[in-house]
Amino acid sequence: MDNMAAGWNHPQEDEFALMNLGAPSIYTRIAFPNMPPEYLNTLDINEMPAADRERWGQALTQFVRTLTYDKEKQIVLKSPPHTGRVGELAKLFPGAKFIHIARNPYDVFPSTRRLWPSLDEVQGFQFPKNEHLDEFVFEAFDVMYRGYEAQRAEIDAERLYEIRYEDLVQDPVGEVRRIYAALDLGDFEPVREKLEAYVRSQKDYVKNRHELEPELKAEIRRRWAGYFERYGYGDE
Repeated sequence: MDNMAAGWNHPQEDEFALMNLGAPSIYTRIAFPNMPPEYLNTLDINEMPAADRERWGQALTQFVRTLTYDKEKQIVLKSPPHTGRVGELAKLFPGAKFIHIARNPYDVFPSTRRLWPSLDEVQGFQFPKNEHLDEFVFEAFDVMYRGYEAQRAEIDAERLYEIRYEDLVQDPVGEVRRIYAALDLGDFEPVREKLEAYVRSQKDYVKNRHELEPELKAEIRRRWAGYFERYGYGDE
């Protein structure tokens, strides 16, 4: 988990809301972190049983309708588990557009490994032992990207834009401008001033630094070799 602010007035993952609505979710593992993870298959919609898939779709549709009941504004969903559900999301919401942000796996792995214990310690019903945490991180990522790569071709090219996190950090205003243009999101100028102000407000933000053991770094490179190649990451 990177040092991002959290609060009622900050964006949050809708996956928590879906879980609270009774949808099957990998996030239920937070309650019992020492048990084998339930609903790992929710990270790839194609691996979900039909009944779970329908229940998930109903919960998501209810959630989005609730958000738009009072104000008919465009909704932005930002849960990482949706990565392996893009095909179903495109069917549920025919006008939806997608932004995929890749990130260096050598940052993804330690960040994710830090995230789960921080959630488990605060919200779990067990004291987390983290005995199988590394394997869970590897496997969850594999399932999610197996789903994404299989479903990506189902989405029209003009509705999907892929960027790298490092490029977004380097030039946030320029990258968002390109996203607006590629996905035809409308006039960027009304957004530019607010975005520039937000970027200035974050100038003192410092990302976590990750020091990986050589053996773990080699395992990340081996297990996620396809991701390294697909998104152009080297061994640095």
